[in-house]
Amino acid sequence: MKNDFIVRGKVATLFVEAPPNAGYGSVEVKIDPEDLEYIKGWPGTWYSFIHKRNGLIYVRATAHKVAGRAVSVPGFEQKQPLLHRAIAKPERGQNTIFKDGDSLNLTRDNLVNLPIGETYVPEEKTGPEYAEMVKGVHYRKDKQRYEVRCFYQSKAHNLGVYKDVETANERATDFRNMGPIGYWEKYGKWGTV
Repeated sequence: MKNDFIVRGKVATLFVEAPPNAGYGSVEVKIDPEDLEYIKGWPGTWYSFIHKRNGLIYVRATAHKVAGRAVSVPGFEQKQPLLHRAIAKPERGQNTIFKDGDSLNLTRDNLVNLPIGETYVPEEKTGPEYAEMVKGVHYRKDKQRYEVRCFYQSKAHNLGVYKDVETANERATDFRNMGPIGYWEKYGKWGTV
């Protein structure tokens, strides 16, 4: 019997039988919808197992047999491929790594091929939306500014929109330390810098 699947927006989910003694019936494997036809092209089914060394769950194909012998399937390099490697297609001497560490997230954004022995180091996120912000400061992409909105006694106070994160952080911190009355005396009702 073939594996079931469902497509929701930009992500497809492949339902695969859970490893024996896992305590549940199936696992959900996230894949890109464009890979679904390729995966469905395997003549058998996909099943999951727990890797003995690292404890992660991997998905593998059942062997396709003709006259009792395992045979190759066109479009697949191995007779019983691992699903993440079938999707990522690593070259000889490479391993496929899961960027987020989730071995059931097989979307192309999450898979990277690296030389054997090399470890994945995530890229440091840069840009104004990743700046260090205190509570109450939020980056507004539409305005390309930092918006300050703090609460005092369950009431929201909009404290302005600022070009740099340092000024926005300072205003949010001052509001917390001074309270609304002290803050209004120092800065006025609305600030935009």
